[in-house]
Amino acid sequence: MSLQPTDACAVSRTLVPNFDLFLLIACNICSVYMDIEAVVGGDLLTVASVIPEQYSLKKLWADIRDLCFDQPIKHATKVRFQVMFPWEMSYATLKTETDLQDAFNKLREKKYSWVIFIIKTELDELEKDRGDSGLPKDRNDEDESPDA
Repeated sequence: MSLQPTDACAVSRTLVPNFDLFLLIACNICSVYMDIEAVVGGDLLTVASVIPEQYSLKKLWADIRDLCFDQPIKHATKVRFQVMFPWEMSYATLKTETDLQDAFNKLREKKYSWVIFIIKTELDELEKDRGDSGLPKDRNDEDESPDA
């Protein structure tokens, strides 16, 4: 099974109905570089073109924040990464840099062109607990980094 760029929006609608609090990132392998795109509010946006071996969770988080500065993710102080590999259709949690590199390597080994990274912030759990969509008023978003 190989996911195409146009499939990312359709998959995101199925997997993640609340676009305000989730991002789906599809990684397209092309030679040395990997193009990372995000589905935000149902739209496919380019995040970065990177060399996987030189890319980190911290940089991924910074790139996503830059892209989505006006989204609720801007107010999150923690983030968790999950990966859905299309060949497994299961989730794996990215907790370390090694996990991120393992995901990149699995893409190459399996010769699949796309994988979906689900970015979930602490706001997701907060909103689920509170049952509303209002942003917390006491968030300090200055030194934010992935909780990975």
